[in-house]
Amino acid sequence: MILSWTFGILLAVIGVLNLSLQLAPGVISLVLAFILLPPVSAILESRWRLALSRRSKAGLIILGLLLIAVTVREMEIRTQIDIDAPPDRVWSILSDFPGHSDWNPFIITIEGEATEGTDLIITVDPPEGEPMSFEPTVLVVRPGEELQWLGQLVLPRVFDGRHVFELEPLDDGERTRFHHYEKFRGLLVPLLWNSLNTDTRRGFEMMNRALKATSESSIAG
Repeated sequence: MILSWTFGILLAVIGVLNLSLQLAPGVISLVLAFILLPPVSAILESRWRLALSRRSKAGLIILGLLLIAVTVREMEIRTQIDIDAPPDRVWSILSDFPGHSDWNPFIITIEGEATEGTDLIITVDPPEGEPMSFEPTVLVVRPGEELQWLGQLVLPRVFDGRHVFELEPLDDGERTRFHHYEKFRGLLVPLLWNSLNTDTRRGFEMMNRALKATSESSIAG
């Protein structure tokens, strides 16, 4: 009973929030919620003698989560800023993980190295939120060009975030266009999307401005 109510309500909430963002996972969630909620189960049993055992309900939950994981699409926050400093200079600041605590108002600490395959410990301080830590894995390191890491919550496709920094040279390499974005995918993304697209986006923009100021001040000095 507790299992049915818990997952039924959770899937109903996920379904409602998904309908306006991603139709397929929203419909799947609502159908599963409809089947799992005890009042509906009672109607199915009384009218059509269709009784679902605990094992059947657990199987439906697993199947539903798999279907949602397959059908859910990526959602993205994308920002950029132009910096009056060459890409190599911007990269030296960005890839100096211990130095982030000196200038970065959003990603306040990074423990680990900028090496592909390395696990990091990152603490962020989002606007209007509390500091939180997570442990992503570095995916791409291309000095002077690109840095990526991937964070996942518990299991893949629950809440995945691929964080990307790209440095585009401007004016024959004298200046840099800094692309800063993250691609989110997973079951819980719709639940958090309003916060991600407001507070997290503001955090990205704060970091962009701080990186610009730090890079340009070092050139001026």
